[in-house]
Amino acid sequence: MYLKGCVGFLLLSLSSTIFAEANSVYKPGEFYIAPGVAYYHFSEKRDLQNAAMANLTAGLVVSDQLSLEVFYGQAATDDTATSADKGTHFYTYSADGVYHFKPSADAVIHPYALAGIVITNQEDNDAASGNTTLLGVNAGVGLEYFVNPNISLFSDVRDIYTLSGGKNDLMLNAGIKFLFGGNPSVEAVNEEPANPIETAGTAGFYQLQEPSKEGSF
Repeated sequence: MYLKGCVGFLLLSLSSTIFAEANSVYKPGEFYIAPGVAYYHFSEKRDLQNAAMANLTAGLVVSDQLSLEVFYGQAATDDTATSADKGTHFYTYSADGVYHFKPSADAVIHPYALAGIVITNQEDNDAASGNTTLLGVNAGVGLEYFVNPNISLFSDVRDIYTLSGGKNDLMLNAGIKFLFGGNPSVEAVNEEPANPIETAGTAGFYQLQEPSKEGSF
């Protein structure tokens, strides 16, 4: 698979920032939309020219490290055998789980990994060719940079494999993410220290008193 080497190298390079002091940027209950533009590298078995793919992602944050999202992308391309009257519209749909790693507190780059199911649909302009819809799986890794708590820039690479025909595509995607809603973060309240208790003994300690002997047996 295309990503076998890429995934290992990327995760290794990020290992120094993962599993350090937690610094979560996601809050449960948030949802997001993320428009993007991808470079789609088609499997040779598809006989299609590589093309740019406009796409849109929508997601729901389940926890500070997990979100669920759906992806839609479409591209217009041509057959590899050049022909003036041939063209193809290609569509990709996926449902994925996304794991957001927690980097160190001062990190500006936030890594993530995703995996899920995918459907690809190829509609040839040549009516005789018809449409081809295939079910598959996809997995990928990416990096995210937060401009502020509600906006981030992201880039990821995904390996898309169809279960029928063994078509192996590669997609390089980049875009901007907008987050909405979510439970407000609880900020620490700085309370003024209580007034010190004045005692006849050493400051800062309670003066111990012997119990009264009155009424004792």
